[in-house]
Amino acid sequence: MTELVALVKVLNTGSREEVRATLLGLSAKERKTFRPIVRRSLEESARDPRRNGDSHALVVAATADSAKQARFIGLADPDFIGACVQDTAYLLRERNLGWLPQFFAELGISLGRQAALLLADPAVIGGRVISGFTAAAEADDAAVIPVLDALEQLLPTLPGRKDAGPFVELTAQLCQRTGRSVELPAQFQALAAGKASTVLAKALRGLL
Repeated sequence: MTELVALVKVLNTGSREEVRATLLGLSAKERKTFRPIVRRSLEESARDPRRNGDSHALVVAATADSAKQARFIGLADPDFIGACVQDTAYLLRERNLGWLPQFFAELGISLGRQAALLLADPAVIGGRVISGFTAAAEADDAAVIPVLDALEQLLPTLPGRKDAGPFVELTAQLCQRTGRSVELPAQFQALAAGKASTVLAKALRGLL
């Protein structure tokens, strides 16, 4: 298991560039060997929020041979969301996989559900979640659609939140960028139709 020890060392101590290069350099045999080991570790991380599972999730992205194998989102860490989209987009695009469109379609929905769970916790600061989404959308074109899908999933949970504005603003920006439209919750529709001049109201009008 020397190769596994070396991989774990890079994941734990290597730079972001070193981690990416190592994961992209895995042979077909190494992908097959590491996949079940890392998936078990990732599942344990998902059950225990105290464990850090982001590096393991990236290994799953680097070793998966199908969209089904790559379904790994579900870790309760608001900072993980943005980095996950960003690095997953990079790894899978570089691997040039035929099932990539299917995976990204599913990824956005998973991210939205996970972010909604995070935001249900009063201890989670919304700004940390939105900063991750923003960084991912700005850093990689392949992440734009998954991030927009995630934001669309989040919209029904945002009315009443004081930090809803940045989420709506990013949604409006990405809708303009992609030419897509989203359905607003009834409370947001009423606010957008009114004459309020708040940042949130202005952002909502950008989605009409």
